[in-house]
Amino acid sequence: MTTGKLKEFNTSRTEREKLKDKCAKITLEISRLNEKFERRTTLLLKMRDLKRQETSYSKDRSCAQLEESIQLLQKELKDPMTELISRLFNLEKKRSLSRI
Repeated sequence: MTTGKLKEFNTSRTEREKLKDKCAKITLEISRLNEKFERRTTLLLKMRDLKRQETSYSKDRSCAQLEESIQLLQKELKDPMTELISRLFNLEKKRSLSRI
């Protein structure tokens, strides 16, 4: 073989090694990007779940506050209603006694 052919083989081998290294780096970068994409997807799903839970929690809290308000109103109305019923009953009783 001539030295020209040897140089050509060495150059080709060197270029192939460089190309293999580039391919390996590109493959590694693709793997990293895929991992990031998968993490992003997972985080998006978690974020959606958290938003749903937050909305649910907010609704639960609002419902609890509403129920509490209703109970307070019922307590506030109970005594006046009882008093009105008692007065009506007494008036009805007096009316029936006055007829006799």
